[in-house]
Amino acid sequence: MVFSSSTLWFISIACVPLSVAFFLCTLKQQKMWLNIMTLGFVFIACGLLIIQQYEDYANFTDCINKGFNYNAFSTKCSVES
Repeated sequence: MVFSSSTLWFISIACVPLSVAFFLCTLKQQKMWLNIMTLGFVFIACGLLIIQQYEDYANFTDCINKGFNYNAFSTKCSVES
């Protein structure tokens, strides 16, 4: 993966509301190409969020299946609770 999940997480969280706000502004201008472009950014950012949630869930289940405790903030498995 080119970027770590923690980096993409903050980028995705920032992109979704900005893209939606920009889309609402472009609706007022009635430029179709700009509307389509901003909708594309919304779907890409939402897709990134879904992928990152799946990766986090996969790490969580791997840790639990191995008998370790999972720390969600550091995304690491550990023995201590």
